Amino acid sequence: MLVRDAVTLLQGRITSGAWRSGERLPGIRELSREMGASYVTLQKALKALTRQGLVTAERAQGCFVTRAGIGRTIQAMGARELLYLFADPLRNPPAEYQLSLYQHFQALVRAQGFLDRLAPPGELPGTPAEPLPAGALATEEDLQAKRLAAQGIPIVYCTSLPILGSGCAVNPDFHGGCAQATRHLLQLGHRRIGFITSADVSELPQLRQTFALREQGYRDALEAAGQQAASAVAWHHRAPQAVRALLTGPQRPTALVVANDVMAVELLSLAQELGLQVPRDLSVVGLEDMRCGRTSSPALTTVGYDHAALAQAAVGLLLELIAGHVNGCVHKTIPMKLVPRASAQKPNLKSARSQP
Repeated sequence: MLVRDAVTLLQGRITSGAWRSGERLPGIRELSREMGASYVTLQKALKALTRQGLVTAERAQGCFVTRAGIGRTIQAMGARELLYLFADPLRNPPAEYQLSLYQHFQALVRAQGFLDRLAPPGELPGTPAEPLPAGALATEEDLQAKRLAAQGIPIVYCTSLPILGSGCAVNPDFHGGCAQATRHLLQLGHRRIGFITSADVSELPQLRQTFALREQGYRDALEAAGQQAASAVAWHHRAPQAVRALLTGPQRPTALVVANDVMAVELLSLAQELGLQVPRDLSVVGLEDMRCGRTSSPALTTVGYDHAALAQAAVGLLLELIAGHVNGCVHKTIPMKLVPRASAQKPNLKSARSQP
């Protein structure tokens, strides 16, 4: 076996994920028996991989796979597939926005000469039978994304932030979006404005940062207007007791900013159950402009963003990462825009005075 053939075989084991980042390679004698190559050939091949930065040699310990080297070698070998990792639909059923992003992503990457592939929940890319991709877009930092990141594969997160902030991301301006929603209600004349967040935030760390940004946008808008923000109330669709208590209490808000449209639409149903008419008795503004809000009754006032613009920014950043033009963590935001519909109006002072 020639040295270049041994180098190619060893590179393939690393880029396929058979040997992971930080893993110790088998000894030269073991590799020699397994691959049918001479000791000297494998010694030269490992030195070549060391020069490439794919492995590092530790005195008296052996050779180890390096994280940074994997990405460089995959690029050098001409990997032309990009993955789209989407969130678990069992935890996030209304994922229509993810499919919309994928359609834009698909058109953009194909125009750049890459192949695209959806990686469903539970699939772990990078098996011996399936080489690692050149890069990936991910909607959250799950096991799939963590494994690729550990292998040195460039990843850009969309609509979420890496938990430890150690990655690149392109997101809607959730802070600015909630601030817009709050200012809209203030301009309508509302002063008792509440904020509804997700109960899942405590269980899913990957949601904490984006939902914290949403709540802070609400608080900053009220503070700028000289108004006091209320404590956020967590929504749980199976047990909305906290929201129910808020809407039946003595200081019921006249308006609510809700951290996403799914919860906002569910809240419309709860308000109807409690005998509150939206928007006469309660104005509601959501976030993200999902299909459920366009077809709800009443149609949901919300704040949305351009999916095509987000996909373009994310793909552009990913291609820069793959080319090695970007170092460190880069976070970009896409502006959000108010979408006025029928669920928000001026406060009904008579209704507000007559509440319990």
